[in-house]
Amino acid sequence: MSTSKPETSRWHDLRKDWTDQIEILRPRYRAATQATIDATRVWRMDRNSAGKQEALAQASLAQLAAAKALNDFLDTDRRGLKRVTVIENQLRNNDSLSLLDRHALQVEKRNLIRTVSEFLDFKESEDLSPVYPPPARVEGKIHYSDGSVQWDPATKQGRAGME
Repeated sequence: MSTSKPETSRWHDLRKDWTDQIEILRPRYRAATQATIDATRVWRMDRNSAGKQEALAQASLAQLAAAKALNDFLDTDRRGLKRVTVIENQLRNNDSLSLLDRHALQVEKRNLIRTVSEFLDFKESEDLSPVYPPPARVEGKIHYSDGSVQWDPATKQGRAGME
C-alpha cells in the first residue's frame, strides 16, 4: 500500500507536533529537576530554616508536576490503545449500529492503530521514556509523579489526616 501525499503530510505534521511538545516538556522537566537539586543543596546547609524547607517543597512539587505532564504525553499510545479497545467492544457488542456508523468506527480504529504505531516509532527514535522523580513530602502529605497524594503516616499532620 503506497502512502499518498496528503497521508505523508499528515504524519509529518503529527510528528512535528509531537516534537514541539517534547521540546517544551523535556526542558521543563530538566529545569524543575535542577531547581529541586539546587533547593536540596541549600536546605542541607540549614535544615532548620522554614523558608528553605518551603522552597524545597515548592521545587519538588514543580518537579512532580513537570514529570506528570511529560509522562501524560508519553502515555498517548496507551490512551489510543484504550480507545481502540472501546471501539472494538462497540463493534462487537452493538448490533444496532448502522452500516455507516460501523464503517466510521472501523476507520477510526484503523487511524488510531496507525497513530499509535507512529507514536511508538517516535518515542523510540527520540529515546523517550517515563520519568519517576522521588515523591515530595509536604505538609503531612506524600505527593507522587502520577498526581496522586496520600497522607504521610510519618508525620503528625499525616496521622491526624488519616483519622
